[in-house]
Amino acid sequence: MITCFESILKNPTQSFVLLFVVQHQGSVPQETGAMLLLSSDGNLVGTIGGGFLEFSCLEKAKKLLGRNTAVLERIEMNAKYSKDAKAICGGSVEVLITSKATKQVEEITKIVANEKEGKETTFYIDCEENSESFGMLFSEVNEEKTLLKIQLETPRKLIVCGNGHCGKAIAELGNWLGFETTLLDRRPYLEEKNTEILYVENDFGSFVKEEKIDRNTAIVLVHKNHQEDREALEFCLDSDAKYIGMIGSKRKVAFLKDAILEEQSLPENVWDKLYTPIGIDINAKKVKDIALSVITEIVAVFNEKDTSSLKSFSRERELVKNVASRASATS
Repeated sequence: MITCFESILKNPTQSFVLLFVVQHQGSVPQETGAMLLLSSDGNLVGTIGGGFLEFSCLEKAKKLLGRNTAVLERIEMNAKYSKDAKAICGGSVEVLITSKATKQVEEITKIVANEKEGKETTFYIDCEENSESFGMLFSEVNEEKTLLKIQLETPRKLIVCGNGHCGKAIAELGNWLGFETTLLDRRPYLEEKNTEILYVENDFGSFVKEEKIDRNTAIVLVHKNHQEDREALEFCLDSDAKYIGMIGSKRKVAFLKDAILEEQSLPENVWDKLYTPIGIDINAKKVKDIALSVITEIVAVFNEKDTSSLKSFSRERELVKNVASRASATS
């Protein structure tokens, strides 16, 4: 959604149409809140689900370009199966198609600015279909008359600690998936850099003194040695990070937890946010396969999906927790 708004601001001479999924029922390609931007040059940003749904809505959207109007389109996707059936998913979708948002660039600018500053933003879409304002964006309205209320969160961030083979692959894949990605290591990065990734030559402790670790942050510890992993772990365990993952065997992890517990008094549940051994079980051996395993686990956690069934490591994690518990009890 932010990408759509940014595209509008970067191309001020283009007219555009915004398509929002404002309501859905049953099995559908995208849920409420999905968004697609059509510019007058034919450029598309985002998606409301692809296939028949998106194709049919785009045909209507093209007719609205430059007209300053809006329509609410309901797409039924529960046709009986036949070779001529258009959509048989089983659900229905309401899509707001509006070119009236052209007048709301000032509001869009505020939303993008808030996002860049890490502020959460709520915006509303008018539901009075026969009113002059139907289909326009608002920063504040009577919620009883709101067609769609959207709470935008701060962007997903990924901090990869360790620029070895796995760290670089994880950072590249995370960046491709849209995470604001930082690759962090004391060692200098000698290869050609991806301009979309922030490369920082520093230790994790110094880095986090200036950077906010919020609940939309994932941290991956893949340093070249266990001591650097431990130093970073001490700083991030008590943070608000949504995901903290550390590479290593159950033996390494048990030792590190034991050592940290001897020096720090931490709540028992603080260990629950540590994902280790890291990644879901796809029997990964190659570097890019390991990166895929790790990123898949991160995305699952961000999407609030229980990953325990995806790991063969469940008993290992339980063993690690038990070792840490015993160490805590005797310290």
